Amino acid sequence: MIMLKIVFLFLVLLTLPGSIFQASEAPVEATRVNNDGQWVLRLSVGETVFFRGDDENAYYANQANLIDEHVVFAGYIIVTEGMERTYDGFLIVTDTEGQIIMEKTYEGSVAEEVRSVNRIDEETLIVQLRKETSEPGFYRDRLHFYKAVVLDNTLSFERELKRVHRIGDLLYLSTRHQGDYSMAVGPKGLFMEVSGVTGIADGKTYQDAVTFQTLGETYLNGELLKGHQHTIDYPGHYVIDNGGKSLFIDIEPIIKGVENDAVYLEEISIEISKGHSFLNYDLYLSGKPITMPGYYELRVEGVNGYEKRIGFTLESAVSGIEDDAFYQEPRTISFIGDGFLNNHQVSSGIEINQSGVYRFEIEGENGYNRSYTFEIDIDDKGNKKRYMRMEFAVVTTALLIGGVAVFAIYRKR
Repeated sequence: MIMLKIVFLFLVLLTLPGSIFQASEAPVEATRVNNDGQWVLRLSVGETVFFRGDDENAYYANQANLIDEHVVFAGYIIVTEGMERTYDGFLIVTDTEGQIIMEKTYEGSVAEEVRSVNRIDEETLIVQLRKETSEPGFYRDRLHFYKAVVLDNTLSFERELKRVHRIGDLLYLSTRHQGDYSMAVGPKGLFMEVSGVTGIADGKTYQDAVTFQTLGETYLNGELLKGHQHTIDYPGHYVIDNGGKSLFIDIEPIIKGVENDAVYLEEISIEISKGHSFLNYDLYLSGKPITMPGYYELRVEGVNGYEKRIGFTLESAVSGIEDDAFYQEPRTISFIGDGFLNNHQVSSGIEINQSGVYRFEIEGENGYNRSYTFEIDIDDKGNKKRYMRMEFAVVTTALLIGGVAVFAIYRKR
């Protein structure tokens, strides 16, 4: 048995469309079956079943993933040559009908094994290959990038890797056992060394929160960030400084229940995700009902002088009267806000049962004012005097017209 002394990771990146699912959720099956003392890999995709393995090669599947319309199988092969045994990593890509699109074997050292297939983003996959060698001090780590499922090597990275760590959509790499990571691979195979920022775009506004990854010394609004993954979840203007470059972004709150320049006829409640909020310069608590009619401005303050303003109007719901109306019966006025009848403050539900000319006003927030002028004319018997005057005028007019008609007929004869 050959002594295995050194273990390190060999990483391969693939670019494939779609998303990765667990093998249990995919319509695929990867099992080991015994065949004359050797283990053979049985791969099943839909109704197609095929085998890998013979007397000299035993296949072991560590993972079976569904990537959009492709299935990826990964694992290792036990290769027996006489009395010697080595281990090769393998990667098989098929379509959903079981047709093999790509088959890759990783060999060249004593032992190699594809341990897992993970997603960086919707297009980039990382194939993690564990490699062992019996030659002390000899290291050869590579990062390979493939397009789709066609074996198209576009980048070879040859450097000893001591640590590999995935955070978000970045795979961090280090040639040292301790300290900060000095390299990273991002979405679509983007390689960064020494410094870099992914997950955000310069000049963009994000709603509620954003998460991004960094490599190298990074400052947020002048303060040094620790670690490699960061989340900003408070409204504000932000500046991210990294590697001599600056990114400017905004975080805005999620506001529900109100729209700018809208007019509302009933009470509303506004929900604000985060921020220091004011309503017409008074502190506003998210979700509190607004019932008083008026002109309003909602202002949400955040970091670095950030402000978001929304103006709206809440109308008073006045019922029982209309502007410039004439009534012959008592009226009951219902309203919301501060009501004044002929300059005397009244309460909602007031009944007016005396004849007269009236002016009703509603006052609300921030200079809001609505006025209604109307007349009530009732006699002791409840008859409408104006109606009687109108009836007399109509009869008089009719008599005059009739007289003219009679006179015209007489002259004609």
